[in-house]
Amino acid sequence: DNDFDWINELPELEFFFGNKAITWSPSGDRILACGRECVVLHLPREGHPPFAATFETIGGEVFSGGWTKDGKTLITSGEGLELTLRDATTLRESLRIRGHEDSILDFAISADGQKLVSASSDGTAKVWDMPDEERDQLWAEGAVAINPDSRRVALSGGRRPEVVIADLETGQVIKRIPSPRDTWVGFAAWSPTGDRLATGSGNGTVPSQVHIWDYDSGELVQTLDVAAAYVQSIAWHPTEPNVVAISQNSKGPMEFWDAAKGELLETHNFRSWVWDSLDWSPDGKILAIAGWRPRIIDWASRKRVLTLKDGHTENMLCVRFSSDGRRLATSADDRNICIYDTDDWELLTTLEGHTGPVLDVAWNPDATRLASTSTDGTLRLWDMASGNVVLRVDLRSSRPRSLRWSDDGRFIVVSANRRLRILEMTDSTSAAQL
Repeated sequence: DNDFDWINELPELEFFFGNKAITWSPSGDRILACGRECVVLHLPREGHPPFAATFETIGGEVFSGGWTKDGKTLITSGEGLELTLRDATTLRESLRIRGHEDSILDFAISADGQKLVSASSDGTAKVWDMPDEERDQLWAEGAVAINPDSRRVALSGGRRPEVVIADLETGQVIKRIPSPRDTWVGFAAWSPTGDRLATGSGNGTVPSQVHIWDYDSGELVQTLDVAAAYVQSIAWHPTEPNVVAISQNSKGPMEFWDAAKGELLETHNFRSWVWDSLDWSPDGKILAIAGWRPRIIDWASRKRVLTLKDGHTENMLCVRFSSDGRRLATSADDRNICIYDTDDWELLTTLEGHTGPVLDVAWNPDATRLASTSTDGTLRLWDMASGNVVLRVDLRSSRPRSLRWSDDGRFIVVSANRRLRILEMTDSTSAAQL
C-alpha cells in the first residue's frame, strides 16, 4: 500500500518515461521527457485530462532538456551539437546555439537566469549569455530581404507562419505580418519602391500562394494562386513595378504576375530548382537564372540570350548583378565564384578560396566588394580590384540560408543556424557584429 496514485492513464505515453531525461516545469504542471523522441506531458487539472505534445528534434537523440526560470522557453541538447530553444507554449523553435564539436551531454542555467553552461563530449564546457527576448525573436529560416531604404529587414520564418520586420540599426522587431493560412513562409521580397512586400507560403502538399502586402497598413492586397508546390524565388522587376517573377520547383514553369491586379501575365519554361535563383539586371532588360542550366533571358523578347558555360564545372547556385549592371557574379557547387562582363558575357575572373559550395553572393553598392557565404561555415568579403579576401567571419553554420547587402553599404545580413546575423561595416575591411 502507498499514498500515491498514478495519474498517467494513457498507455501510449508510458514509454516516454523510459528515456534519459525527465524534467519538471517551474510551475509543476508539466513534465518534459527527452530521448529519441521528446514530449511535454501536461498533468491533469480540474476539468482537463492529461495530454501530451511531442516535438521533432534534428540531429539524433536528446540527452538533456529543461525550462528557463520563467517557464517561457524550453531548452534541449544532445547528439545534434546544438542547444535548441523553443517557445514553451507553441513548441516552435526560436533559436539554436552552436559552438561544440561533439554531442552536448548536459547543460545548466545560472541562478539569475543570465548564463547558460553546456558540457560536451568534445572535452569542453562553454558558458553562453542567455539570449534576450528581443534577439530571440530574430529567427530566420527562410529568406532575408532588406528594404530599399536600408532601414528594415524582412525575415521569413520558415516553418513559422509569419514574416518578421526588424530595424537594421537596433535589431528590434517593429512589425509582424502573419501568413493568411497556417503554412510556412519560405520567401519574402520587397518591391522596388519599398511599400509592398511579397511573401511565398506553402508546405509542399497544398498549392503555394504568394501574398502581396501593403507595408504601412499591414493589409493583404493581393493573393496570387501560383502553380508551385514550393516557391523557390520571388523577384520584382526593377522598372516595371508591378511585375513579379516567381520560380518554383523544377517540375513547374516560371510565372510572371501583375502584383497590383493579381493577374497571371504569362508562363515560361524557365526552370531552376535552386533556392533564390533569380536576379534582374538594374535596367530590367535581363533576367538571370541559376541552376543546372543557368540562363540569361532577354526580357523584351522572352528569349534565351545564352547559357553560361565558362567558369563553373558544377551546378550554379546563385546569380547577382552589380548595381551598375556591368558585372554578374555567380556561385556554384564547385566552391568558386565567377565574375562576368555583361557587355560580351566573357569571364573576367574566378574567385577561389571557399572549401565548400558557395551558396550566396552579394555586391556592395559601388561594386568594389563582394560578400559570399558557403557550406564551409564562413562569410567572406572579397576586394574586387585584387581578388583577395579582406574579411572572414565564422558563421558557425554549415548551411547559411540567405545573404544581403543593404543599398547604403552599411550592413551585411545573413541568416545562419536559423538566426539573423547583422554585420555593420565600420570601414573598408572590417565589420562589427550587432
